[in-house]
Amino acid sequence: MIEIRPLNKLSVHLEHLIKGRLWLKVIIGLILGAGLGMLLNPSTGLISEDLSLWLATWLDLPGQVFMRLVQMIMIPLIFASIISGIVGNTSENLKTFGLRLLLYFVFTTAISIIIGLTVTLIMKPGEYIFKLGGFPNSSEEQSIATEAPNLMENIPNAISNLIPNNPLESILMGEMLGVVIFTIIIGVAITQLKKETAKPIIRFTEAIQKICMIVVSWAMILVPYAVFGLMAALLSRTGLDIFLGLGYYMVVVITGLLPIAS
Repeated sequence: MIEIRPLNKLSVHLEHLIKGRLWLKVIIGLILGAGLGMLLNPSTGLISEDLSLWLATWLDLPGQVFMRLVQMIMIPLIFASIISGIVGNTSENLKTFGLRLLLYFVFTTAISIIIGLTVTLIMKPGEYIFKLGGFPNSSEEQSIATEAPNLMENIPNAISNLIPNNPLESILMGEMLGVVIFTIIIGVAITQLKKETAKPIIRFTEAIQKICMIVVSWAMILVPYAVFGLMAALLSRTGLDIFLGLGYYMVVVITGLLPIAS
């Protein structure tokens, strides 16, 4: 005879199973969010369009909170982590590997630009997505660029633009590459200071790094709920057609990454 356990024991077992497994929680949230989003889509006829939009706004809330937390802490975390890593090395090590690292960085950046532009011009993911109706909130006035950019002209500009002319503007605009370059330069400059002068700066950046990691741990708690809410809100607004555009975009990204990975 099969013994049926009480539901509370099953729930405890399930909670113990997924405890500490963030990836499993994310997958469960993704599946549940997709199912709920399809039910809330006005095309099913279960609810009105106005009610669907209202529910989608609330379902979107955990995801928006998560993304804002990550965006809020990203710049301080990058700044503190890079500086802590650089000042942990000696000046001799930086002089030995600094030039090699710079040349490697410039070379890989140029190769990445060439591959990215080539794949984009050939596969044209934006044109395909707009043919499917575009992303949510995309307007009809959006147009697709038809003129192919000159690769050889873009590469020198892209390399020179690696160094931000206004670090504060890069921070405000969320230009991560400019922030990273600026932080590396500051970190190398700190290594040239006397130990007495650099010591409080190093302690400050280490404290900032630890604080940022605490905030990140708080944000990670929201990940399953954020995935659930964002997926439900997205499908309630657009339906499954959005996955065609996203799927093609993923194919383009993977195609561009394959030459670099190999």
